[in-house]
This record gives sequence, structure tokens and C-alpha cells, in this order.
Amino acid sequence: MVEEYKTEYKTEDPLRSAWIATIPSFVLIALFPLGLLVWFWARRKESTWALLIPQVCFTCFTCTSSAVLTNYFQSRSWGGWIYRDNEWGHLITFYFFLPYLTLFAWSLPFAMTVEILFMAAIAFFVIVPCLFQGYDDFSIQKIQQTFPYAIEDECNQSEAYLDACTMYFTVIYLTPILLGLGMMIGIGASSWYGDQQSRASWINRKVVQALTQQREQALVQDKEEQKQLIHSIFPPAIAKEVIALQKEDLAMADGYHSLEGSLNRMELSLQAIAGGIGKTVARLHMNVTILFTDIVGFTAMSRVSLPYEVMEFLHKLFVRFDELVDRDSLLWKVETVGDAFMVAGGLDVSTDDSETGSVSQTSSAGTITKVISCKVKDEHNSAEAVVTFGREALRVARAVTMPTGQPCQIRVGTHTGDVCSGVVGSKMPRYCLFGDTVNTASRMESTSQSGRMQVSAETHVLVANLDAFCWEERGEVEVKGKGMMKTYLLINDE
Repeated sequence: MVEEYKTEYKTEDPLRSAWIATIPSFVLIALFPLGLLVWFWARRKESTWALLIPQVCFTCFTCTSSAVLTNYFQSRSWGGWIYRDNEWGHLITFYFFLPYLTLFAWSLPFAMTVEILFMAAIAFFVIVPCLFQGYDDFSIQKIQQTFPYAIEDECNQSEAYLDACTMYFTVIYLTPILLGLGMMIGIGASSWYGDQQSRASWINRKVVQALTQQREQALVQDKEEQKQLIHSIFPPAIAKEVIALQKEDLAMADGYHSLEGSLNRMELSLQAIAGGIGKTVARLHMNVTILFTDIVGFTAMSRVSLPYEVMEFLHKLFVRFDELVDRDSLLWKVETVGDAFMVAGGLDVSTDDSETGSVSQTSSAGTITKVISCKVKDEHNSAEAVVTFGREALRVARAVTMPTGQPCQIRVGTHTGDVCSGVVGSKMPRYCLFGDTVNTASRMESTSQSGRMQVSAETHVLVANLDAFCWEERGEVEVKGKGMMKTYLLINDE
């Protein structure tokens, strides 16, 4: 038997055997490092090739290894004694299957890992053995007939030795097969666990992203609501300064992402207005038209009506007045005091804050450091917008019923002149207008007639030539603090 082994071993082509033996090494050395480099590149680029590259690498390796094994066993008629029992199992498990252990590092989805392992199991443990009848050698009689020649005589000396040798070589035959299948099961189980962890991590990341996006949207909405509130309280130029101060002074407010933080920011915003804008800037507006409205019989109605009924009535009326103000960009609702509604036309406090001339000065109290002079771009259009509002306010008021059941009647007064605007107060600061023009407009309202609008001569000059209005000269009217003034009454379209 030794001579037969030597003869067969010597007649084998050594160059062919060496070439066949080195092919798996070349495949292992060249295929997987190259595949890993391409895979890392694809993952950084977030390309869809990142999942296809590992599958291609392992498929190529499986096919190449299967072909090498088949060619190897077809070229050998007998192997060395150490591989005499299940030589193909040892080669597959301890040599060709080792690269599949790298599946632990690829972090592939569970389904793809199972697909790769299933393909390897079919190739290595089904196709290759069946090509050269590998499983046909596994029988007790076959194992007993193929004991290594060095211990053949010793194993056959008794039944006990024969059974021990048979069990020993049976274990040797089954060990690589079971070990290879066990490694596949272990890799599959590890991939399933990693896939579950990755899925949970992905879900948690998506939840965090959704919550973060929701929080950002809430903050953006909160910011927009604050801007809208500020713009509804102050003119654009003042609102712009408020927002600028808010960005500078409120960045350090505690609880920025909470409702309490939002309230803190709003409170600090109002404090910034009172402490900053109102004490540094005053604006002089020339040729501004001021309008006041007043409800006829309001005091008597309040005496016989419940307070909440009065409030509900004023809310309905003033909401309709607000809608009239919103129709024209030249109008600005200044304030409401009791039953009085004050509107100004031509303040021209836009975000551009056009300054026809600015003079820096400091008052004795040190509260005003800058005075900006603003001229109305078109006082005729501003006056027309205010008078149009007054006419519509008279019409709208007649459609509202007072708590006493009577239709509402208002008086309207209008005057044109120069005013000064600014923010005053440290608690609940307000944007106010000051000057004799405001007082005169208030006197025009108080001396007006029920259901009529009275305008001063200064306002009448600006709108007298407009076909939209018809005027009745009232003559000289005694105005408190002003003496006799020539006024005009609007002829209502009834």
C-alpha cells in the first residue's frame, strides 16, 4: 500500500497541483479586500450598490471555490492518510469556508446573509460532494476499509479495537460537516440579532428625527405667531425694531424650548420695547389724518346693561371696524379707549423707515436720544382712505344692535396735521400718537352730530375735489381750546 501511495503521488503533475492549490488564495486575497474597498466607498456615497457588492463578492467566491474543489478531486485518485476520511469536508470547513466568517463584519441584512449562506451550503455540502460521491464513502463498512495503513493492523486485532477505531474515524468524518453547518447557523443567528438591533436603532432614529422636526416646526410656528402678534400691535418699523431687540436680548432666556420660555420671551420682548425703543426714538409725522369715532348714548346704555353685554357689543362693532382698517394699507388702528376708536392715515412707518431728516437730541430726562422726521408720501390718498373708513364705519355701525335693542349710532371726527409717535410705558407698553392734531381730531368727533362725520378745514382741502364725497359746510363751530373753527359734514349716502 505504501508503494501504491508513492507511485500515485509521484505520477501527479506537481505544477498543476500547485496552480490549483493557489487559486483559492488568490481569490481570497484579491476578491474580498477589493470588495470591501468598493463597499465602503458605496456606503459613504449612500449608493444602492452597497448591498449588491457583498452579494457579488460571495457569489464569485462560492462559484470559484466550488470549481476548484471539483477540479481538485477529479485530478486526485487518492489522498494522504490524514485526509483519507472525508477529505472534502476538511477542505471545505477549515479552508474554503473561513472567508464566510467575515459576514460578521459586513453588517448585511438578515435576508441577504441567509441567501449567501444558503448558496454556500448548497454548493459546498450538496453539489461538490455529490459530484464525486463524497457521501457514498460514509458507511461503517467503508470507514473500516479505509483505516490509515499505519494503524490498520492495530485496529483489526480485536472487536473492541475495531469498534473504537470505527467510532473515532466516524467522528472525524462528521466533525467538519457538522462544524461547517454549525458556523452557518451561528452566522445566521448573529445576523438576525444584529438586524433586529439595526431595525430598532433605525426606528428610534426616525422617531427622534420626527420629534426634532416637530419641535422645529413648533418653534417656527411660535416665532411666526410672535411676529404676527408684534405686527398687530405695532407698525412695521416699530415691529422690526422689536424683533431685532428680541434676537439680541432674548437669546439667553431660560427655557427656550418650553411654553414657559415662550412666555418669558414675550414678556422680555415687551420690556425691551419699553426699555429700548420708547426711550430712544420718537418719530415726527407731517400731514397725518386722524379719525375718532364715538358711540352716541354709550353712557346711558352702559348704565342699564350688564357689563358683559357691553363688552360683547363693543367687540362686534370694533371687529367690523378692524376689517375696514385691513382693507387699506394706508390706515393704522392706533387704539381703542372705552367706546372711542382711533384711526390714523399716512403714518408711513414702513420697514424701510424712510427718513426725510433725522435730528439727534437728548431731552432733560435723557429718555429721547433720536428724533426722526417722516413726511407722508401722499397726504391726499391718506386723507381719502381715512374719510372712506369713516363713511363705511357709519354704515357698519347702523347694522349693529346695542344691548338696549336700538341700532347703534356713532359720531365721527377727522383732522389733518402733524403728530409725534412713539412707544410709552414700561408695563403693557403702547404705540401712541401725540400732538395738537390728536386733540383737534377728538374735538371734531365730540362736536359732530349723531350719525354724521365732521372734518376740519385742513382735511376738507385734501378731499374736497374728490367725486366720491359730498360735503355740507357747517360753518364756524366752537371747539374747546381752539376757539371757532370752520368745519364740514359729510353728506351720507342713504
